[in-house]
Amino acid sequence: MNLYELETTVKTPILYLDMDGVLADFYGPFNKMAGVSSWKDAPKSVTLDVLKKITKRDDFWINLAVLPDVPQLMSAIKTLFKGEYKLLSKAIVGDPNAVAQKKQWGQKNLKPTPNETIIMPATADKGRYARQEDGTPNILIDDFGVNITKWRNAGGIGIQHKTGDIAQTIQKLQSAIATK
Repeated sequence: MNLYELETTVKTPILYLDMDGVLADFYGPFNKMAGVSSWKDAPKSVTLDVLKKITKRDDFWINLAVLPDVPQLMSAIKTLFKGEYKLLSKAIVGDPNAVAQKKQWGQKNLKPTPNETIIMPATADKGRYARQEDGTPNILIDDFGVNITKWRNAGGIGIQHKTGDIAQTIQKLQSAIATK
């Protein structure tokens, strides 16, 4: 095998983006409904009550605001991935609107639009998408540390995003691609 053949056999990681807390402002409406400044401050009973209220709303997901970091992130994705990525999000148990509305939200608010939108049950593990069939590690940008840990444990490249720190997220994404 010559160098050219070797270069053409190396697969590119698939980029997966979480929706809530990375692209869409889930926490603003949640905090308002819970009466807290941060979802982390809400007692478990309040969290469960708010999540139940969300499942009863017909328009919660479709009306979430786009987070301020999104234009910069989309610009980086256009450059680094030719605009190709997949949305990987979870649905709240018992929410009949989450799947359709999250898909609609991505189509309406993201440019470039996702190549695919995968909405998983709340109990599912995103780590099942961490590697391609040939073992190539994929990349996940997510705000939730547990998801990043599971992704990494499954052999993928996990980038934990913090709203307001898009430069660090993009730098980590660039580094992840440079090592592949």
